[in-house]
Amino acid sequence: MEWIQATSWKGYEVPANQRELIAWDSMVVIDCLEKRAGRYEFIAPIIKRAESKEVMIVVSTFAQTETQRINGYTDADSERIIEEFFDREWVHPEAPIQAICKLAGKLARDHNMATVDATHVATAAFTNCRVFLTNDGVAKKKKQPLLPLDGQILCADGTPLRIMTPSLYHTNGLGPLFIQDKNGAKKSQEETSIE
Repeated sequence: MEWIQATSWKGYEVPANQRELIAWDSMVVIDCLEKRAGRYEFIAPIIKRAESKEVMIVVSTFAQTETQRINGYTDADSERIIEEFFDREWVHPEAPIQAICKLAGKLARDHNMATVDATHVATAAFTNCRVFLTNDGVAKKKKQPLLPLDGQILCADGTPLRIMTPSLYHTNGLGPLFIQDKNGAKKSQEETSIE
């Protein structure tokens, strides 16, 4: 029987071939904990699947650092809720070991990513997640948004890492990597859906 191989895996002994690995960035974690309207409804079904041991949520330990408070809660309550989330048996916080850090450095250079973003993506790729959920790319920012990199980064096992929003994942599953716009240019599904 094949088991998930990761640096600090605390999985609950469900064979890897029976569980989907989904990586989240810190904003998806925050959207989940705040139950943010317009986003949480796409995250809740993933949590149900995780509680049913169909899914393991993989997060970089950087997400734990970035998830500092939850809107509407006191600092003490935020800290307790955040800690409880990261301690759930279906959440796997993966520390950025040397191999992840090297990959993150390469991704930051090759794709002009912010270092923390590169670490989140490298964690997903290193742990062979098939999909990385983020909302990074919906709004404009200085560094490379992550959504347009869908399918361009390979996991450790050589499969392309899917990068998408929770809403796109919920609506379309893993679908085709790219579609063409009216001018024939390749665009990610998310770019097309928000135009």
